[in-house]
Amino acid sequence: MPLTHYTESTEAIANILTRGFVWVHNRRHLIESFIPEHSFSHREPQQFGMISFTELEPGQIDRSRSNFGQFGITVSIDWQRRHRVDRVIYVADEGPTFEAWRTIFRIAYNDLSARIKYPNDRGWTMAYENKNAAGAVAGAPLWAHLLQLYEYMEPVTHAHEHEWRVVRDLPLYNDPVRGKEAVRRAMALPGWGDAIPIELVDATLVCPAPLESQLREALPPAFESVPISVYPPQ
Repeated sequence: MPLTHYTESTEAIANILTRGFVWVHNRRHLIESFIPEHSFSHREPQQFGMISFTELEPGQIDRSRSNFGQFGITVSIDWQRRHRVDRVIYVADEGPTFEAWRTIFRIAYNDLSARIKYPNDRGWTMAYENKNAAGAVAGAPLWAHLLQLYEYMEPVTHAHEHEWRVVRDLPLYNDPVRGKEAVRRAMALPGWGDAIPIELVDATLVCPAPLESQLREALPPAFESVPISVYPPQ
């Protein structure tokens, strides 16, 4: 399935092609709905950064494009498989499926809490936020697996984005801002940290038809021949 990452400028497209996709923080405020008595105000579980894509074609994404930009990079199926891109799970804040999620999270949370031997030791309490600590330190596999699912969860209010994502496995925590400001800050870091690279063979670009020549002129030399798919301006 074609998946596209959108951004706001030709400069951003050139930077991604040159340096790779940057990890961006995305706090979703879902965990508080499942476990309201536990404070996750400092950090959500698995808050290690992610890279977002949409399955929608350019003509279908007016609302999303207004949030993320009108220039896009569509990644190949092989790239998606190599980096384990997966579909986002959209979660409502009420109704039968929400109640089922909340019940499962509650069972797993209570199990984890019973296994925390030293509640004042950060090495143990990190298990509430880190799936590896939950499994390896606390021995709570159900909570660990739910944190894996939580990486791909998003409030149902964003369901119009039809998002897929790559999530970061490394336990490194991101700047607590999101969206365009998070991208700007990450781009300012030397080397963008461990950004995910993309090769010419794995990329197709998209943009409004009137901006095709502008985008082509901004491309780095290694991507001068990359295909560009245009769509009518909105």
